Amino acid sequence: MRKNVVKKVTAVSLAATLAFGSLISAFADLGITGGANTYGVATAAVTPSTAPSTAPTPGTGIVVDGTNGWNSQGAGLQEIRDNYSTNVTFINEPFLRDQDNWSNFVMETNQVGDVKGVTMRADAYSWTYGDGATVVPTVTVETSWGDDWAAFREACAGEVVLSVYKLNTKTLKFDIKFKNDLTESYTITYPTAIPTGLGFYVGADGARITITDISYSEKKMEADPTTKPTVKPTVKPTVKPTVKPTVKPTTKPGVVKPVVPAKLTVKETAGYDKATSYTLVKGKKVTIATSISPAKASQKIKATVKGKVVTAKVKGNKVTITAKKPGTAKVTIASTAKASVKKVVTVKVVKKAVKAKKVTVKKATLSIKRGKTGQINIKKITPANTTDKVTYKVTKKLNGVSVDKFGKVKVTKKAKKGKKATVTVKVGKKASKKVTIKVK
Repeated sequence: MRKNVVKKVTAVSLAATLAFGSLISAFADLGITGGANTYGVATAAVTPSTAPSTAPTPGTGIVVDGTNGWNSQGAGLQEIRDNYSTNVTFINEPFLRDQDNWSNFVMETNQVGDVKGVTMRADAYSWTYGDGATVVPTVTVETSWGDDWAAFREACAGEVVLSVYKLNTKTLKFDIKFKNDLTESYTITYPTAIPTGLGFYVGADGARITITDISYSEKKMEADPTTKPTVKPTVKPTVKPTVKPTVKPTTKPGVVKPVVPAKLTVKETAGYDKATSYTLVKGKKVTIATSISPAKASQKIKATVKGKVVTAKVKGNKVTITAKKPGTAKVTIASTAKASVKKVVTVKVVKKAVKAKKVTVKKATLSIKRGKTGQINIKKITPANTTDKVTYKVTKKLNGVSVDKFGKVKVTKKAKKGKKATVTVKVGKKASKKVTIKVK
């Protein structure tokens, strides 16, 4: 597991002020004392509850849609108890926003008196907030996916289980379990003690979450870590040992256990990502790039072909498939370190080219902030088995706006607010679709 230390940021507030009175009232039996949080909702002091939080009606859930704002409060202010873990289960539905944090959700502790609150995002980024507060907790985060953004993106879409508990009297833990056995853990350490009346929120960040369950489970607190004495001993030992140790270490220094591959993903190196299904004309080629997670695992791959209609050649982390004769073949791309970590690609070879007639996109207009990126997503190509390639090009140019071969649009600080650019998506020579890029 790779450990990332999240920098402390003071006096940061979110731009959006969102109203969620109905959700707050749904959890009004919780015993929390605190100040205004970054969602702009004030919490009131009430008598602590002895029963678990109000859970959603089975089969319905609480649906929270953050597509119209930077984020939105989902679970209401939840109580954090001694020797118990507060567990929130929800379904995260990303892909509804075009900013680069489209797959995030947000967790947040409330500000309590002079102690700042902490906002944490699912992509391992956090900051503190609280006007007038001077006590700043320390925040660290650990993730199991390291630098593999693709693995995080896929795992984040689906069921998420969040468990919040007190590790000891000074330390608060947020343990997150995604699908594909990927995990993330935030640790919040307070200078003296976790403040009384501290609670937390779960919210959507430009996406949509459905909270399906909120419950408590027993989680015993650990003893507080002991502090080392600050005074050095004044008397040095006068007797030196006369016998050297006879036991030698059994392992050689510097020997590192190899990281075991967990997952292999594939992507076409140019144009529309068809993932694991391709149609090629006899004699044509397609090159597929691979990545193995965790990032520190061996990236070496091998390719085997079932069916004599294509050949596959491996170079580095890429596989080039060449169509030889009409028919269908399956190409298995696997890790050389662990054969079970693999992807199977289906390739259909045809005699004549299948021309694309039409292409549609999921969004014809993207609004992107300066300094951010957005993604053009193709909805459908007709016919689906076309052999034509997809290209992206800025046809109405604007300084500071560019697009790569995968349809990722980048807007730099040079672009002027309020201006527009146009990116044309083409499939072959006949099928095309224009996408308007608005600079925010």
